[in-house]
Amino acid sequence: MASSTAATVQNTPLKVVVLGPTATGKTALGVALAKALQTDVISFDSQLVYRELAIGVAKPTEAERQGVVHHLMDWVDPTQRCSAGTFARKATRLLASFEAQQRPVVLVGGTGFYLRALFDPGHVPPVAINRNFR
Repeated sequence: MASSTAATVQNTPLKVVVLGPTATGKTALGVALAKALQTDVISFDSQLVYRELAIGVAKPTEAERQGVVHHLMDWVDPTQRCSAGTFARKATRLLASFEAQQRPVVLVGGTGFYLRALFDPGHVPPVAINRNFR
């Protein structure tokens, strides 16, 4: 049993996580790591998912991205909702594609809840929105 677990871990591509508060250098570190690993960045920031939302959220500019592909940024219309569950489902599909290609990936962001929803899916149960409660 332990040997099959070790083999599974050994055959799983590297996932590097850069987590921290705004303005701590996550983007620069993530880009540097992605360049060194010759891979892409997956963003796990609850504000960066929204298109046309750049002020007050420290969205990396094209220059700051330095040609590194960034996934899960600018994919939700600002009039729509994006839950941690929605993010986790989309990110899970992305991670599966990286794993299928045996590519490492760099995950960068500041929304720990999104990260936990991705790696601990049972933590975020699928529940309907209760509009009366809101």
